[in-house]
Amino acid sequence: MVTEPENKELKSIIINTIRKKGRITFAEYMDMALYHPVHGHYNSPREKIGKDGDYYTSSHIHPVFGHLIARLINQMWNILGKRSDFTIVEAGAGKGFLCCDILDYARKQLPDFYESLTYKIIEISSHFPAFQKELLKNHSHEDRVIWHSPDDFKKRGLRFDGCYLSNELLDSFPFNMVKMERGNLKEVYVTLNKSGFMEELGELSTPALEQYFTNLNITLEEGQKAEVNLGIFDWLKEIHTAMGKGFVITIDYGYTADEFFAPYRKDGTIPATTGTL
Repeated sequence: MVTEPENKELKSIIINTIRKKGRITFAEYMDMALYHPVHGHYNSPREKIGKDGDYYTSSHIHPVFGHLIARLINQMWNILGKRSDFTIVEAGAGKGFLCCDILDYARKQLPDFYESLTYKIIEISSHFPAFQKELLKNHSHEDRVIWHSPDDFKKRGLRFDGCYLSNELLDSFPFNMVKMERGNLKEVYVTLNKSGFMEELGELSTPALEQYFTNLNITLEEGQKAEVNLGIFDWLKEIHTAMGKGFVITIDYGYTADEFFAPYRKDGTIPATTGTL
């Protein structure tokens, strides 16, 4: 087993943030660990996708996956009247394999569809666009592919008709952690002790956490921990605001709420937060 070197710079940033605030939510901790613009995991040069990385998805195994998605999106194009300004927006495109497979197939097998396409990649990582641009150079020189940051999508009022696409995106969202303690839902915060990071229970940082379980009609068992992805609601609102007419394809794996929050998952689905980065 290969042990990753300690990320001392990022660890120092998180420690200083905790010292200023006293404690931070797990979502804040995760956001810095993954997305800090300089030292976060997704902005580091370390291999993240493929056999030696964190993800090894269908698009890394064979282009047929992208070909199937291209045929599906072509059906959407037909449903929307074969419009000449059809846009595919892909969030978190990784190294660009899925985009490349979709466009390669469309150009060869669905030329009318290809000529109507604009492919927009929304990428938070500063590391991936270089891979993407090299892989997609046969398409991007035609302005077929355009890159945007998440802020472009949120703040610049990008509007499009077409398809919003993501592949294994939602499990990369920062999430809050909660625990049922003496009949009350508490939040798990990250703070410090002499050994490093530690968990601390406190009042909920937002009533949305309790409302989340109320909406699902789920009550955690005494002592049970769970993760809550509140970010998905803002994500859906952003898509709703940006899209005129179109479809959403999001590909991932997981459980239904009843399975995810089942009593036998007493400690949630991730290890404890104590330790080093």
